Amino acid sequence: MTGWSPPDLACWGGRPVVRRCRDLAPRCRAVLDGVIEAVGCTEGDGMAVLDAVLDDGTGRVVLRWWGRRSVAGVVVGTALRAEGTVAAVHGRLVIVNPLTELARRGPGPGRR
Repeated sequence: MTGWSPPDLACWGGRPVVRRCRDLAPRCRAVLDGVIEAVGCTEGDGMAVLDAVLDDGTGRVVLRWWGRRSVAGVVVGTALRAEGTVAAVHGRLVIVNPLTELARRGPGPGRR
């Protein structure tokens, strides 16, 4: 995604790279593959805040975008990869302004 590491790199900037939600902790770098389970937009400090819950089968993390009401492709049921640094916000694990990449679909009926 960002070219900052090969896919099997275990550390980035002296911090571990976590690949499963169940292993997340504040301040760790994460690269997670999962499915969006919920999406909601609220107002926070006078600006829009978009939250999406990513589930990777081992747990969940909130993906948060400040100043956004939507992000293309981020809807319930979308499979994607999210990359960012994990923070603890009001007792929940959150990745703020993550880099995202929609999962590639394999060939299906009518696709080449």
